[in-house]
Amino acid sequence: MTRTRERIALSALLLGTAVAYLWGLGKSGWANAFYSAAVQAGTVSWKAMFFGSSDAANSITVDKPPASLWVMEVSTRIFGVNTWAMLVPEPSSGWPPSDCCMRRCAAVSAR
Repeated sequence: MTRTRERIALSALLLGTAVAYLWGLGKSGWANAFYSAAVQAGTVSWKAMFFGSSDAANSITVDKPPASLWVMEVSTRIFGVNTWAMLVPEPSSGWPPSDCCMRRCAAVSAR
């Protein structure tokens, strides 16, 4: 297989994966109400966002590291609080990095 055909095949695979992940995403509503509350609180208060609090008063925190919610919170700050703004960043964070990035990570870890 030529390099061009490999890139086309990889692109088609990634596109198909993206469609599979995003198909019917809005049907689940908020998905997990506990983490969605933390995302909503993070859009109201920067302090709640930094510490991963499930309320804007910053009295209850979630059982995940706060950084795991930051991508969703930034997305909801940009696009508003809705199902897609909360749920789209999660599957998109699992998409494979580019070949160049993978080579750099491998070079750094080999040191």
